[in-house]
Amino acid sequence: MSNFADNNNMGLTTEEFNGIFKQYYSDLFYYAYGFIDNQETCRDLVSDVFGNAWETRHKLKIDTIKNYLYTSVRNGCIRYLRHEQAAQNYIEHIIIAAQADDNIQPEEYEARITHMNSVIDELPEKTRFVLEQCYYQNKKYTEVAEELEISTNGVKKHIMKGLSTLRLRLKEKFLPDSGTRNDSIAYKSI
Repeated sequence: MSNFADNNNMGLTTEEFNGIFKQYYSDLFYYAYGFIDNQETCRDLVSDVFGNAWETRHKLKIDTIKNYLYTSVRNGCIRYLRHEQAAQNYIEHIIIAAQADDNIQPEEYEARITHMNSVIDELPEKTRFVLEQCYYQNKKYTEVAEELEISTNGVKKHIMKGLSTLRLRLKEKFLPDSGTRNDSIAYKSI
């Protein structure tokens, strides 16, 4: 049972919200950590949930807040894991596609790598830095976010922007007629 006054008709007061934060933050962090094995990501996720709860506190009720918080954390974890899996699948797909053609000549392979590096060099400075740190230096999103003083979501946006540009430019260069081909077939040729 809640330690707070029954407030079924109104939203949460600042005092109630602060008490809920103190009561549930740690439990929600460990709940998220059960899904995601990254403490910084879990902290960010739980903080985002509380940030959203704060913004909508006038609509929230004491008797449903616990379910709301746990459901929000669970859904946030699921979204994060889906995004991470999609990004990882995309990278693996590019690597496999780059190695898929056994008949590729070393010169053509070098040309593709050179073109890829030149596309990366043309990216905006922050996007290029994020890609290089995450994929060449194998740094975690949180480490790069701290270096740039941005959120992990900001790092993810730079990665998606960079990978999208890279994919498009590689298709343009090495598959000029790819507009009529199925994307899954076209990727295998890159």
